[in-house]
Amino acid sequence: MSKISVIIPTYNRINDFQKTINSVIKYLDNILEIIVVNDYPDSKIVMDNVTVINNKKNLGAGLSRNIGAEKANGDVLLFLDDDVILKNNITNDLQSFVEEGKFSVISTLEYQGTVKNFNLNKYLSSRGASKYNHGDVVKSNYLTTAFFAIHRNDFFKMGGFSSNFKGYGWEDTEFGLKLEKFNVLLKVIKSDSVHMHHKNCSEWSDQLINSAGNFLELIRFYPSYQKRFRLEKFNNRFYKIILNRFLLNFALLIDRITCSFYLEFLYRYIFICSIFIGVEKVKRG
Repeated sequence: MSKISVIIPTYNRINDFQKTINSVIKYLDNILEIIVVNDYPDSKIVMDNVTVINNKKNLGAGLSRNIGAEKANGDVLLFLDDDVILKNNITNDLQSFVEEGKFSVISTLEYQGTVKNFNLNKYLSSRGASKYNHGDVVKSNYLTTAFFAIHRNDFFKMGGFSSNFKGYGWEDTEFGLKLEKFNVLLKVIKSDSVHMHHKNCSEWSDQLINSAGNFLELIRFYPSYQKRFRLEKFNNRFYKIILNRFLLNFALLIDRITCSFYLEFLYRYIFICSIFIGVEKVKRG
């Protein structure tokens, strides 16, 4: 069976990060190595039985993953975010799926945090791979690099993660489009893995707004994604009326007062509106 290199980029999130490491050690077999790429230059990480790379400057998650992959010796590269906690042993499925042929792997994730973002996490937990069954092959836009495994040869054939993205956002989507280009399919592992997500809805929205530069960079390199995202609607007069800061703030207020349930359309609106505001902000310079 293939040996697994676990690659974890981390940025100043020591409590969740340590839980991630502990869960990997407890629930994964046949690990060749654990590689931690510390992208927080203000501190150094030293750990026993773990390869630690301390970046000299902040490079972002994508480039940090590339650095970890360059150091890795395993046949299978498993990328984990520093706030993903494994809850069961999925080693056999992980290895067999990747070894079957042209497959990469993602896992279902349950988002957990605090009361302040309960509704948002409930919404995020219902999205993406969570809608599918174990072993299903899904579209590349479901890729999340919070938990992502790929054969080493495929990863380097694709050129790794793009160096054109700065800060948070859209490197998952860009790599998913690479999977399509190289005909590498994406298969789902159904697991109880947890993604610790502590941002409230306002912080999530701000993050999406600030990611607009990466979004525009994405569609510059992959013009077809513009149609898939239906970006042309952003130029529609009706959408320009309903996608604005006032209504976004109103939606965020609704999120704060609806503490016992989530409204799916509300979070869809916040996502789209945040991207629109961010894109307009970038265009204005």
